[in-house]
Amino acid sequence: MYFDTHAHYYDDAFDADRDALLSALPERGVDLVVCPGCDLESSRQSRDLAERYGYLYFAAGFHPENLEGAALTDLGQIRTLAGHPKVKAIGEVGLTGELRSVSALGQRLSEVRRLGFTQCLIPARNSARFQEPDGLQLIRVKNIREALA
Repeated sequence: MYFDTHAHYYDDAFDADRDALLSALPERGVDLVVCPGCDLESSRQSRDLAERYGYLYFAAGFHPENLEGAALTDLGQIRTLAGHPKVKAIGEVGLTGELRSVSALGQRLSEVRRLGFTQCLIPARNSARFQEPDGLQLIRVKNIREALA
């Protein structure tokens, strides 16, 4: 059994054979896939794929590098996507080998809790001042290895 935890199958690079590739994954041992959205459009595309393939789930949100042109009203649409039964995570945090500080962490944690999540991975760096909101367990990690453990 394989679990592809981070696959951008909506990307243009898969246009030529997306359906054939995704249809073949289960017979090749890939039982689960999470497709993270990087912005509003790719979050919607990820949702569409999750609705089409039973083993595929998605994350809705914004990558820090994809905020140009984003508006606060987009968050309402991300909230709507977050209510989809196949959402398994919020956000594409853009981890590239190390965890970096997150801006407005307190606001993000409030939103995570409001959406009903019970656990949240956060960078250990600069996180000591944040207390766990009621019902939300903060898992402070120093690096990618800890995040995946």
